[in-house]
Amino acid sequence: AMIDALNSGHIRHAGLDVYNIEPLPKDHPLTKIPNVTLSAHSAFRTPEASENLIHAAWQHCRRIVKG
Repeated sequence: AMIDALNSGHIRHAGLDVYNIEPLPKDHPLTKIPNVTLSAHSAFRTPEASENLIHAAWQHCRRIVKG
């Protein structure tokens, strides 16, 4: 349905990083549609996100140690 909507113009553009099949096969129809931006399933992996994860892990460890 989404592919039809993209091809017909009902959806102007789609940016996707999660697929029902991962990794997305190179011959998948989404790879041939010009108004689709495909990204690896890793949008959360920014330097800031990594820093936040490390900080949160340390905070959890501190809470466990303190009791």
